[in-house]
Amino acid sequence: MLGNLWGCKFPLASSLLFSLAIFAPGCGDSGNASFQSESQADQSPTWRKQVLAPDTLIARVDDLEIFSDQVEALADSLGRINPAFTRIKLRREALISWLLPRLAVASDLVKARAQALKSARRERERLVAEDGSGSRHLEGGLEELGFELWHLISTLNVGDWSEPIEVSGRWLVMRVTRNDTRLDVTQENHAVDIVEFGYLPDNWSNQDLVEAQERALLTIVEPSFEEVIPRFVKLRMSGEKSDLKNGVRE
Repeated sequence: MLGNLWGCKFPLASSLLFSLAIFAPGCGDSGNASFQSESQADQSPTWRKQVLAPDTLIARVDDLEIFSDQVEALADSLGRINPAFTRIKLRREALISWLLPRLAVASDLVKARAQALKSARRERERLVAEDGSGSRHLEGGLEELGFELWHLISTLNVGDWSEPIEVSGRWLVMRVTRNDTRLDVTQENHAVDIVEFGYLPDNWSNQDLVEAQERALLTIVEPSFEEVIPRFVKLRMSGEKSDLKNGVRE
């Protein structure tokens, strides 16, 4: 299972302790429930016949959008870890363990997120001008880098500083210096220079993540994904619990 590989660890940013805490297998009950048995949706032929353009709008979390290329790219990387998983399971994992929690937090921390993005853009300009001075150099594979960073390496050109990329609770500016993609992911040894700009409050907890998801409104736009996203996620992200911590939404 994916949870065994991830181990619920986040080696890149200790401030981000919980992007998988609710949905990931091995880290939360709801995640386990979604993967312990195949649902009727997994047996349905509908999603297998559906070929979507990369810019197809899949869903919204409040006003933030998810497109098919985002889902499929994550599903491709997840499939390299678990090649026995059906495509619908990979899409489900991409959504419920990564994209949906990420956007729920992003929608909940609007000001802090915008400030972090502004800082990341300024820093990228400096990194390009000063050949990466002050960046953090990391090497390793999936276990050392964590899933999100490991996944991103395969999407970037070697040697170029990326534009700010949003992952769970933070923005990254990164330069891949070695892409060591192999058939056996456990043998990979990548190298990357990176700076990160987190926007989670210092006292953020798992409960804050739960509440952010409960405040968020998930709207499924692409009909074929109705069977991909489990009912418990739809219920959780129904936007019905609107009580805000300290009475203020950032």
